[in-house]
Amino acid sequence: MTHPLPLAATLTAADLESLSASADNAVREAVARHPNTPPKVLGVLGEHFPQAVLSNPALTLLRLAHPGLLGGWPGETVAGLTALPDAPAWVQDTALRHEDLLPRLAVAGRADLSEHRMRNLACNAMWQLREAMARRPGLMPELVEMLALDDDYDVRKAVAAREALPPELVQQRWD
Repeated sequence: MTHPLPLAATLTAADLESLSASADNAVREAVARHPNTPPKVLGVLGEHFPQAVLSNPALTLLRLAHPGLLGGWPGETVAGLTALPDAPAWVQDTALRHEDLLPRLAVAGRADLSEHRMRNLACNAMWQLREAMARRPGLMPELVEMLALDDDYDVRKAVAAREALPPELVQQRWD
């Protein structure tokens, strides 16, 4: 089904849901940007069009109307939104609480990760997040030292693989 672009402002949620199944990627992306698009449709389209969903003018209002909005979306969608450089803090916070690991790993991989989030992720119960932090370039020395003593072997291996490992950590036993 083809549809003229840009999409009319008068399209209903039902119209947009139908258009979201279009074979035309330009139409699907336009649906992701449309303020009348239902939240569940945005959650599906966000995997392929995260920037379009993030720039949807209704997203902030949807978030206020549905506080758990992103928590119900697929992990791939939330990870895609989180990985965008302009993802707001509330998207990152939601990603850290998502049941799927993928959004949390997307937060760990952000270039602009705050020191507070680095510390929280380095102390997280999930070894995969601690390992992601151990691999992170520019990690604070005290967190490198802490992760070098981690209970998980994979986390310690990630520390051992770091470039310019401090000499006192090289002396440690890595088994």
